[in-house]
Amino acid sequence: MAIPVGSKAPDFTLKSQQASGLVDVKLSDHFGKKNTVLLFFPAAFTGVCTKEMCEISAGLNGYSSLNADVIGISVDTPFSQGAWAKQEKITIPLASDLNKEVIRKYDVKGEAPHMVLLGPGGRMAYVSNTNTGTLAAVNLETGEARTLPTGARPQGTVMSRDKKTMYATNSEANTISKIDAGKFQVTGTIQTGKWPCRLALTPDEKSLVYALQNSEAVGFADLGTMKEVKQVPLGGKLVSLTLSSDGRYAYSSAQEQDKISVISLAERKVVRVIETPKGSGPDPVIALR
Repeated sequence: MAIPVGSKAPDFTLKSQQASGLVDVKLSDHFGKKNTVLLFFPAAFTGVCTKEMCEISAGLNGYSSLNADVIGISVDTPFSQGAWAKQEKITIPLASDLNKEVIRKYDVKGEAPHMVLLGPGGRMAYVSNTNTGTLAAVNLETGEARTLPTGARPQGTVMSRDKKTMYATNSEANTISKIDAGKFQVTGTIQTGKWPCRLALTPDEKSLVYALQNSEAVGFADLGTMKEVKQVPLGGKLVSLTLSSDGRYAYSSAQEQDKISVISLAERKVVRVIETPKGSGPDPVIALR
């Protein structure tokens, strides 16, 4: 059963491998001092979780402005979490719930919260729940949460610059949902190729570009017609998709093939393939100026 809004959060003490060694992370140490965001994630050393945690670490200022700390929780050992955090430069504390005691207390085992998108002003967090086919909108100031059915196995999310519209991929449904962020309702659906996962808006916000894992391609959808208009075959099961800082290129990595494809958004074609060391499994790609 979900914990009612307004009730006292169940306390816990978990182990965390940090620079100083193995330490206890106790939730009640924050009571009356700071807001706390508990971020449950499936596993360390996985592509999607690495991308999520790197994005959360990069956006910590948004949480700090709300007097909020973030604690990441998974069933990995603290030593595995520590090695992962060091490798990926993850700066939030990671806590080991090896026996799933906290997962049971907070009843998150059925939802499978996955990707997190921070809303305007850092007041809202939007969470893709892969097991239940829903998107959750969580008010970080009040703790109030609402859920919206979007489609089977939602994953990637992106928001327009004016913060009025969101898009969410539904991998098993092979669709992308268009969502009115203010009303929190689905207002349109785009049919896509197989297993859309990560996505981005083009700089002019007229198109979506997204990784199609099982189609082994990057797809483009026109937001005027709400239709998929092109697939660029890449070869290999794709997971990540990010844009260059100037908005001219998309990067998508195929982990099993150890390669990164660079796609021109204007020409909608592959302009370069970067081979990475064998066994490196690249994901995600972060473009630096």
